[in-house]
Amino acid sequence: MKKLAMDDRFFVDVQGEKLYLPSANFNALFLLRHMLLHFVAVGVNLRTVLDWGFFWQKHRKLVDVIWLDSILAKFRMKEFFNTINAICVEDLGFTSEIFPSVQFLPEIKEQVLHEILSPEYNRQDVHISNLFKRLIFKIKRWRASEWKRKLFLKENTFTILIWSIKSHLLKPGTI
Repeated sequence: MKKLAMDDRFFVDVQGEKLYLPSANFNALFLLRHMLLHFVAVGVNLRTVLDWGFFWQKHRKLVDVIWLDSILAKFRMKEFFNTINAICVEDLGFTSEIFPSVQFLPEIKEQVLHEILSPEYNRQDVHISNLFKRLIFKIKRWRASEWKRKLFLKENTFTILIWSIKSHLLKPGTI
């Protein structure tokens, strides 16, 4: 399989068929937003943060940092971006030169890192067979994660609650 560039888009040739790959801009935005939503809902693990660091290490020259910065500012994701970058640099050994920004508040970085390494509520809900007990657990976890939503999402709590309920109703297996 050979990766080829074509008009700043990438594709791999798979037995004579072109399989187009998303741009580095798309991947940067997708990875960050996906990680943010998981972080505020359930939590992320260290591997996810490492994936972010390795993505930047490999693709930093392909990302339009000015474009990404404007999107992060528009959707108020800049603080999460900076915090995750800071964890990569200060705690995981990545060099600061690979990231466009590593400005952060130390107390927020430490709080986020602690939540990643020792989450207050981890994925133990999958082992609760009683539906009522599992719902109680999820409600407690949702309430305990309020600091994360307020800090990084800055969206109306009621709106987030409605979207969460709707997504669980559309996918009942996640209840």
